[in-house]
Amino acid sequence: MVKFSCQGAKSKKVKISKSLRKQCDRAAMTYIDAIRPKGNGKYRMGHRQIENSVQNYVDKTAPRIIQQRHSHRKKYSKKNKSKQLLQTEWIKSICHGHANKNKWGKFMFFNWKSLGRCDDLSEWKSLVPTKLVIDIDHYTKIGTSEYNENKVIFDAATNDFLFSIISKCQASDKIGGRKSLNETRRWVERAMQKKPNVKRGKKTCGRNDGYKIFGIRKDPFGTGIGTYSWKQGVTPEEKTSLNECAYALAKQLEMASDVVEKHLSESNTMKLIRQLNRQKGMREDISSTALSIGYNYWSQSHVDSDFYFTRLTVLAPENNPHIQYDKEILYYFVFPTYEVCVPLRSGDVLLFNPLVLHSCTNPRFRGSYIMSAYVSGQTTLCGNSEMMNFEEKY
Repeated sequence: MVKFSCQGAKSKKVKISKSLRKQCDRAAMTYIDAIRPKGNGKYRMGHRQIENSVQNYVDKTAPRIIQQRHSHRKKYSKKNKSKQLLQTEWIKSICHGHANKNKWGKFMFFNWKSLGRCDDLSEWKSLVPTKLVIDIDHYTKIGTSEYNENKVIFDAATNDFLFSIISKCQASDKIGGRKSLNETRRWVERAMQKKPNVKRGKKTCGRNDGYKIFGIRKDPFGTGIGTYSWKQGVTPEEKTSLNECAYALAKQLEMASDVVEKHLSESNTMKLIRQLNRQKGMREDISSTALSIGYNYWSQSHVDSDFYFTRLTVLAPENNPHIQYDKEILYYFVFPTYEVCVPLRSGDVLLFNPLVLHSCTNPRFRGSYIMSAYVSGQTTLCGNSEMMNFEEKY
């Protein structure tokens, strides 16, 4: 109990701690300065009223404001970032058989004007045959409501893992905030100039203004494993620098998604494969074999024959004085079989099962990037016949 009184005001016991007392005193002085008249002006209230007003401020208002500020900082402090919440849900497949087959190779279109500010990308829709476009405005949108909530979604019929939305707390802790994302954007812009475009399959190519890949791959001209190529004239120093940036981002995505992966049975199988040196990644400490970067990317719905789950993130265009792109939804990642979609903002991380039909919508703003770290099935199995019989042995 701390006794506090002003001259002329009644003494009163105030239930505030000693550590809070100093902050309240400083707040009181700031308050007095705020009501003090300028120049030779007069106070708007008498001395007794001023003293009572200051006393009331110190007794009630200042402690409440300071305690709220402390609780907010405590809630999101680094010490409590490890306290991640896992929320699991089961969803049912809406499309079966022929209805699901009809959604393969389709473009998922979202009308961004319904959310307000957006860039006009309607010409993209005009380049695609109408029969290949599906409007997803009525699809169910699944997101997280808590800063430290990781939402994990399973199939209600098979209990197969579908996708997980990594909490904003975990994503920002591993990937970084606005400053880190700006640095990522700078090296990605350099990579777009140094790497050739990669053509995907006919049913998954979609529309884009650039698609680059880092990492290792099955050698298209042999039976071994090679690396993705570079444009002519790129120096070894530039290759090393950009490769290290790509490796760092892939590692950050893996670290961010680990909060959910460690609870999945497939993670234990992957760790065992890594321990037996049956899977080669981009680097010794990275399980992903490649990192893809799509610029203004709009994919067709497809499945990937990858060996493990895919980690994905998006990156907004650079902010300008009028628009803060990093606070807006940039993409919806869609699972057409279940008619659900996940809103993605800059720096968000999504972990999903690539064997489930999926795609991304048209981007909301020009200059947006979508990046994914994945474990290619062809690369993993290439040159390692023992991997084919792994499940039979273990």
